[in-house]
Amino acid sequence: MRIAYLGPPGTFSEEAAARYDGNAELLPLTTIAAVFEAVSSGLAERGVVPFESTLGGPVAATADLLAQQTGAVARGEIDLPTDHCLATRSGVSASEVRVVFSHPQALVECRGYLERCLPQARQSASASTAAALDDMERCTEPAAAICSQRAAEGRAEIIASRIQDRPDNTTRFIVLAQSGATEAMP
Repeated sequence: MRIAYLGPPGTFSEEAAARYDGNAELLPLTTIAAVFEAVSSGLAERGVVPFESTLGGPVAATADLLAQQTGAVARGEIDLPTDHCLATRSGVSASEVRVVFSHPQALVECRGYLERCLPQARQSASASTAAALDDMERCTEPAAAICSQRAAEGRAEIIASRIQDRPDNTTRFIVLAQSGATEAMP
Protein backbone atom coordinates (compact mmCIF):
# COMPACT_ATOMS: atom_id res chain seq x y z
CA MET A 1 0.00 0.00 0.00
CA ARG A 2 1.15 3.53 -0.77
CA ILE A 3 0.20 6.29 1.68
CA ALA A 4 0.56 9.95 0.71
CA TYR A 5 1.15 12.43 3.53
CA LEU A 6 1.99 16.08 4.10
CA GLY A 7 5.79 16.05 3.92
CA PRO A 8 8.68 16.38 3.80
CA PRO A 9 9.93 13.50 5.96
CA GLY A 10 9.95 14.44 9.63
CA THR A 11 6.41 15.84 9.81
CA PHE A 12 3.85 14.72 12.33
CA SER A 13 1.83 13.56 9.29
CA GLU A 14 4.62 11.13 8.40
CA GLU A 15 4.58 9.78 11.96
CA ALA A 16 0.78 9.34 11.80
CA ALA A 17 1.04 7.57 8.42
CA ALA A 18 3.66 5.18 9.79
CA ARG A 19 1.43 4.46 12.79
CA TYR A 20 -1.45 3.73 10.46
CA ASP A 21 0.52 1.17 8.45
CA GLY A 22 4.16 0.59 9.32
CA ASN A 23 4.68 -1.55 6.21
CA ALA A 24 3.30 0.92 3.67
CA GLU A 25 5.33 2.87 1.15
CA LEU A 26 5.16 6.48 2.35
CA LEU A 27 4.88 9.24 -0.25
CA PRO A 28 5.71 12.76 1.03
CA LEU A 29 3.88 15.59 -0.75
CA THR A 30 4.22 19.34 -0.34
CA THR A 31 0.59 20.33 0.35
CA ILE A 32 -2.58 18.93 1.86
CA ALA A 33 -4.26 19.49 -1.53
CA ALA A 34 -1.60 17.32 -3.19
CA VAL A 35 -2.39 14.50 -0.74
CA PHE A 36 -6.10 14.71 -1.62
CA GLU A 37 -5.21 14.68 -5.34
CA ALA A 38 -2.90 11.67 -4.95
CA VAL A 39 -5.71 9.68 -3.33
CA SER A 40 -8.38 10.90 -5.77
CA SER A 41 -6.22 10.02 -8.80
CA GLY A 42 -5.13 6.62 -7.46
CA LEU A 43 -1.46 7.58 -7.13
CA ALA A 44 -1.82 6.52 -3.47
CA GLU A 45 -4.31 4.13 -1.92
CA ARG A 46 -4.48 6.21 1.26
CA GLY A 47 -3.60 9.68 2.43
CA VAL A 48 -2.93 11.01 5.91
CA VAL A 49 -3.58 14.68 6.64
CA PRO A 50 -4.02 16.73 9.83
CA PHE A 51 -7.66 17.44 10.62
CA GLU A 52 -7.74 19.21 14.00
CA SER A 53 -5.68 19.78 17.11
CA THR A 54 -6.43 20.26 20.76
CA LEU A 55 -5.03 23.80 20.72
CA GLY A 56 -5.40 24.99 17.15
CA GLY A 57 -8.81 23.58 16.27
CA PRO A 58 -9.66 22.56 12.70
CA VAL A 59 -7.05 22.61 9.95
CA ALA A 60 -8.70 24.90 7.39
CA ALA A 61 -7.13 23.37 4.27
CA THR A 62 -8.31 19.87 5.20
CA ALA A 63 -11.82 21.02 6.13
CA ASP A 64 -12.15 22.99 2.89
CA LEU A 65 -11.03 20.05 0.74
CA LEU A 66 -13.37 17.62 2.49
CA ALA A 67 -16.27 20.01 1.86
CA GLN A 68 -15.38 20.25 -1.85
CA GLN A 69 -15.95 16.50 -2.36
CA THR A 70 -12.65 16.02 -4.15
CA GLY A 71 -12.99 12.27 -4.69
CA ALA A 72 -11.14 11.50 -1.45
CA VAL A 73 -13.08 10.87 1.75
CA ALA A 74 -12.21 10.25 5.39
CA ARG A 75 -12.12 6.54 6.21
CA GLY A 76 -10.28 6.55 9.52
CA GLU A 77 -8.61 8.60 12.25
CA ILE A 78 -5.31 8.64 14.09
CA ASP A 79 -4.78 10.69 17.26
CA LEU A 80 -1.15 11.66 17.77
CA PRO A 81 0.38 13.58 20.68
CA THR A 82 2.16 16.58 19.16
CA ASP A 83 5.07 17.94 21.13
CA HIS A 84 6.76 20.89 19.49
CA CYS A 85 10.33 22.05 19.90
CA LEU A 86 12.12 25.25 18.95
CA ALA A 87 15.14 24.62 16.73
CA THR A 88 17.76 27.02 15.42
CA ARG A 89 20.98 26.95 13.46
CA SER A 90 23.92 26.09 15.69
CA GLY A 91 24.92 28.98 17.90
CA VAL A 92 21.73 31.07 17.51
CA SER A 93 20.14 31.89 20.86
CA ALA A 94 16.45 32.60 21.48
CA SER A 95 17.20 36.28 22.13
CA GLU A 96 18.78 36.57 18.65
CA VAL A 97 15.85 35.02 16.74
CA ARG A 98 14.06 37.51 14.49
CA VAL A 99 11.71 35.14 12.63
CA VAL A 100 10.05 31.84 13.61
CA PHE A 101 8.90 29.48 10.85
CA SER A 102 6.30 26.74 11.20
CA HIS A 103 3.03 25.40 9.88
CA PRO A 104 0.22 27.85 10.81
CA GLN A 105 -1.36 25.24 13.10
CA ALA A 106 1.85 24.83 15.09
CA LEU A 107 2.23 28.61 15.41
CA VAL A 108 -1.24 28.72 17.00
CA GLU A 109 -0.44 25.78 19.27
CA CYS A 110 2.68 27.60 20.56
CA ARG A 111 1.23 31.13 20.71
CA GLY A 112 1.73 31.62 24.46
CA TYR A 113 5.31 30.41 24.33
CA LEU A 114 6.11 32.71 21.41
CA GLU A 115 4.57 35.72 23.16
CA ARG A 116 6.45 35.02 26.40
CA CYS A 117 9.82 33.88 25.08
CA LEU A 118 10.23 35.35 21.59
CA PRO A 119 8.24 38.61 21.54
CA GLN A 120 10.86 40.15 19.24
CA ALA A 121 10.36 37.51 16.52
CA ARG A 122 7.81 37.68 13.75
CA GLN A 123 6.02 34.51 12.76
CA SER A 124 6.10 33.14 9.23
CA ALA A 125 3.98 30.30 7.84
CA SER A 126 5.64 27.23 6.31
CA ALA A 127 4.04 24.41 4.36
CA SER A 128 4.69 21.97 7.22
CA THR A 129 6.59 21.76 10.48
CA ALA A 130 9.44 19.90 8.77
CA ALA A 131 9.49 22.39 5.87
CA ALA A 132 9.96 25.09 8.52
CA LEU A 133 13.51 23.78 8.96
CA ASP A 134 14.20 24.40 5.26
CA ASP A 135 12.76 27.91 5.54
CA MET A 136 14.90 28.57 8.62
CA GLU A 137 18.04 27.37 6.82
CA ARG A 138 17.36 29.64 3.82
CA CYS A 139 16.59 32.71 5.93
CA THR A 140 19.24 35.44 5.99
CA GLU A 141 18.15 36.62 9.47
CA PRO A 142 18.63 34.71 12.73
CA ALA A 143 15.71 32.29 12.55
CA ALA A 144 14.07 29.38 14.33
CA ALA A 145 11.67 26.61 13.40
CA ILE A 146 8.88 25.02 15.39
CA CYS A 147 8.93 21.33 14.52
CA SER A 148 9.07 17.85 15.96
CA GLN A 149 12.18 16.75 17.79
CA ARG A 150 12.51 13.92 15.25
CA ALA A 151 12.62 16.43 12.37
CA ALA A 152 15.21 18.63 14.09
CA GLU A 153 17.62 15.88 15.11
CA GLY A 154 20.76 16.07 13.01
CA ARG A 155 19.59 19.22 11.22
CA ALA A 156 19.33 21.92 13.87
CA GLU A 157 20.01 22.73 17.50
CA ILE A 158 17.00 22.21 19.76
CA ILE A 159 16.92 25.12 22.19
CA ALA A 160 13.52 24.43 23.80
CA SER A 161 11.29 21.36 24.00
CA ARG A 162 7.56 20.83 24.60
CA ILE A 163 6.77 24.46 23.80
CA GLN A 164 3.11 23.90 22.91
CA ASP A 165 0.73 25.79 25.18
CA ARG A 166 -0.76 22.60 26.63
CA PRO A 167 1.29 19.51 27.46
CA ASP A 168 -1.55 17.23 26.29
CA ASN A 169 -1.70 18.73 22.79
CA THR A 170 -2.95 16.12 20.33
CA THR A 171 -3.56 16.27 16.60
CA ARG A 172 -6.26 14.18 14.96
CA PHE A 173 -5.25 13.02 11.50
CA ILE A 174 -7.70 11.57 9.03
CA VAL A 175 -7.01 8.69 6.70
CA LEU A 176 -8.23 9.40 3.19
CA ALA A 177 -9.39 6.84 0.62
CA GLN A 178 -11.00 7.20 -2.80
CA SER A 179 -14.69 7.91 -2.36
CA GLY A 180 -15.62 4.57 -3.96
CA ALA A 181 -13.04 2.47 -2.05
CA THR A 182 -14.61 -0.41 -0.17
CA GLU A 183 -11.62 -2.51 0.92
CA ALA A 184 -11.03 -3.00 4.64
CA MET A 185 -8.91 -0.51 6.55
CA PRO A 186 -5.96 -1.85 8.61
